[in-house]
Amino acid sequence: MIAADLGADGPLPKRLRTLEAWGEEMAARPKAVGEGRVRKTGRPVFLAEEARGETFCGMFLGLGAVAEGVRFWEEHLKRFGLPETVTSPLVIGRILVSLLLDGETGRGMAPRVAWSLAQDMAGKDRLVFGFVSTLHRLLLGTRPYWGEGSGALHVTLVERKARRFWRNLPRLARGRGGSRLTPENGYLSRNTDRVELGFQGPFIVDGELHRLEEDRTPLMVRALEGVEWLVP
Repeated sequence: MIAADLGADGPLPKRLRTLEAWGEEMAARPKAVGEGRVRKTGRPVFLAEEARGETFCGMFLGLGAVAEGVRFWEEHLKRFGLPETVTSPLVIGRILVSLLLDGETGRGMAPRVAWSLAQDMAGKDRLVFGFVSTLHRLLLGTRPYWGEGSGALHVTLVERKARRFWRNLPRLARGRGGSRLTPENGYLSRNTDRVELGFQGPFIVDGELHRLEEDRTPLMVRALEGVEWLVP
C-alpha cells in the first residue's frame, strides 16, 4: 500500500535491482546520480506515543475493522506470500463480510474510542473504522477522507451508529463526503497535525498489529516533518 502510494509498486526484485544499479552509479559518478533510475519524493510521517512511552512511527494507523482485516491476513494469508494485488481484495472482502454477519454495523469489531483533534473537536463512541494516514491513497486506490483542514494527517472516523452505512460505503471509499458523510450522521473526516485516541484493543501501524491496554491509553498521534523517499 505504501509503496504503491509512493509510486514504487510492481515486482520487488526489479525495484531492488534498479535501486542497486542507481547506488553503484552514484558511487562511481556522484555528479551523475543515475538520472531516470530513481526519483525523490517527500512525504510526511507520524509519531504515535502511548502513555507509558512506547512509540510508533509510520504512515498509516488503523483500528476497528481495519485491525480485524490485518489479523485475518496474519493468521490465514501471510504464510502463502501472495502479492498485495491478491491479498488486498481478500482482506477487504473479509472485513465487509465480518461487518455484514456481525449485525448492527460491526458491533463486535467496534471499540469504544474517545478522540480529540487539534481543531478542538472531540467525541466518544464505538467506531467501525478509524484511520490516521499521511498517504494519498490506500488499498485498491481507495481514498476514504474528504475533510477540511491543512494538516498533514488525514483522520477519518466512522461510528458504529453511522446512518446508511452500507449505502454510503462507496462514497466513503472514494472520499466523497457531501451532505451524507457528516459528523451528525456518524462520519468524521479532518486534516490535522495532531489527534488523540483513547481506546483499548488492537490497532495497526503500517500493517503491523499492536494492542493498547486500558491503562496505557491515550495514543497521541502527531505529524512529523516530511521524509525524503527514494523511489526506483
